Amino acid sequence: GSEQIIGFHLPGELLGLDGLTEGVHAASAHTLETVSVCEVPFDRLEDVARQIPALQHQLLRLMSREITRREEQLLSLGKQSPERRLAVLLLSLSMRFSQRGYSATRFLLPMARLDIANFLGLAAETVSRLLRRFQDAGVLAVDGRAVDILDLPELRALAGAEGSEEPAPPSCA
Repeated sequence: GSEQIIGFHLPGELLGLDGLTEGVHAASAHTLETVSVCEVPFDRLEDVARQIPALQHQLLRLMSREITRREEQLLSLGKQSPERRLAVLLLSLSMRFSQRGYSATRFLLPMARLDIANFLGLAAETVSRLLRRFQDAGVLAVDGRAVDILDLPELRALAGAEGSEEPAPPSCA
């Protein structure tokens, strides 16, 4: 069958949560660059979380955040314009890089435009055209995979998140 990209994970983010209930992962992970992975058996994690309530609380927060991110992605694919989908992804990457101590406005895209297109449900040509449009509008400077966000408030507006730190959830209407 055809491959569907369902997420891009950055250093420090959890993956494999889909295997917690059944012990089987519905998705596979592919790395785009050299990585180190720390595998923690779930039964061991449960034991430690029982002993440290703050860890249990943090794990629940992380799982909730991942569920919210997936719901927003599903709604976005069906209801949002291509411009908004791309703006939401770029804003999400910006915030996630910033949370890890990296620049929120200057980063390298770890994925190819074809992967972005697959993730957003768009054609690769559409992604390239939108990046050019954002660049022509002075929102971004793009050089290969290097992205400079020149106008963060405008990127937030394109993502439907005017004046906020996070993209607004896609509308259900």
